Amino acid sequence: MSTAGSISKAWCSTKRSDRDASTNPVCGMTIESEQAAAREVWKGQTYYFCSRSCQEKFRAAPDRYAKKAEDRATRNSQTR
Repeated sequence: MSTAGSISKAWCSTKRSDRDASTNPVCGMTIESEQAAAREVWKGQTYYFCSRSCQEKFRAAPDRYAKKAEDRATRNSQTR
């Protein structure tokens, strides 16, 4: 059985367990930064991805996904 393209539960989860976790701007999953399958620096900000597929989607429309990540962070800070 091939594991290519599968995502380890250790890498992605629905809750933030430690301060080194980041939210994938494409799919919204929480990823441990050190365990990310891919990362991308755009306009001085580092984004972490659970898969190369999410990274490629980000590369195709970085403004869209960076805005989506910013909106998500704003919503999260308002609910605390």
